[in-house]
Amino acid sequence: MSPTKQRILDQALRLFNTEGFGQMSLGRLGQALGMSKGNLAYHFANTGVILEALHAQMVSEMEGRVRPAGSPTLAHFAGFFRYFESFRTRYRFFFLEWSDILRRFPAIQAQQAEVVARRQAEGRSLLTYYIGAGWVQPEAQPGAYDRLIYTIWMTQTFWLAAELVDRRHASGLRLCWQLLEPYFTPAGRAAFAALPETDRQA
Repeated sequence: MSPTKQRILDQALRLFNTEGFGQMSLGRLGQALGMSKGNLAYHFANTGVILEALHAQMVSEMEGRVRPAGSPTLAHFAGFFRYFESFRTRYRFFFLEWSDILRRFPAIQAQQAEVVARRQAEGRSLLTYYIGAGWVQPEAQPGAYDRLIYTIWMTQTFWLAAELVDRRHASGLRLCWQLLEPYFTPAGRAAFAALPETDRQA
């Protein structure tokens, strides 16, 4: 991608986060960039095309984060969610305008369906690894861990929207640990207790 296009995307992301994607126009973005609307349209025909480019950037940044290669410890669980919190803040507008964006842009909706399925499969792979490591109990009922992963995904994806009406819970990571803790084995509880407090309570 050219430096000019990346500069446009970076500025668009800042404005989408502060003013909202739904309120944005090429004219407003061009004003912030010191660029004419016509010049801006040469690079991106409309704000929808900019959104699609930002969405592709988001997907690329998350690849391989849920289930990395190798032997992830429980600390990876904490590290991933700390990363995701910063990622969610970086693309704040997308998480706050999720439903409207998916309704207005069917291509992004289809891509998100694929991404969510892939991320949940990666989450299942991570849990399977933790079972093999002896930290998490084998699945007691078919589908139980799929539902757990879905609940964790829902908690993290809609955290910013929930904060608009309820700020009692300071840490999404802590809530996710609370969802996972009932499934720990004794070895898993010991491994969890050995984590730094910042990884357990952040």
